[in-house]
Amino acid sequence: MSKNAATQGQEVKKKQMMNNDQVLNETQKNEIKKAFDFFDITGSGTIEAKNLKVVLRALGFDPTKEEIVKLIKELGKGEKQYDTQRIDFQEFLNIMMVKMNQKDSQEDIQKAYNLFVDKQKGVITMESLKKVVYDLEENMTDQQILQLIKGANKNLDYSDSDEANKGDKKNDEDPVVTKEQFIKILSRDLNEEKRK
Repeated sequence: MSKNAATQGQEVKKKQMMNNDQVLNETQKNEIKKAFDFFDITGSGTIEAKNLKVVLRALGFDPTKEEIVKLIKELGKGEKQYDTQRIDFQEFLNIMMVKMNQKDSQEDIQKAYNLFVDKQKGVITMESLKKVVYDLEENMTDQQILQLIKGANKNLDYSDSDEANKGDKKNDEDPVVTKEQFIKILSRDLNEEKRK
């Protein structure tokens, strides 16, 4: 895909994000509206921000408390008089768009990981990566493939030493990339792409 085509694709996605009607089908809108109305106890057309996590869970999402706080803060960006205690339906739709895109991204990452993983070991190994390289008819040496795996381990910031030890096997002849490492790498790359 050319850079121009990729840029056009990103512009289309941005336009779709701004126009919920183009992205959500009627069934999805109705499901979201029902969940919203269920928690709109007073019939005011708003829900309490403190109930946002419960509403999102009812729709199949499992956000952390930190995610909820961030979502609410982002809704009121730039508005001095923004009410952080109540969320109207349009704001809720915007939140749902963010969550649905995150869910899609997570599913895409999982699919990508499944393409690379050694099914028996549950991690990306030298051999499983060699198979993908062969299937894609790429010309890479074993040393280059090994560098990819080592690079994946080296470029990660570990807060948990067990995770570092599991993925960065300096003394083993077959270093691996774990699912957690793969997700961190791709998530970082996706976030960098979004900032551009």
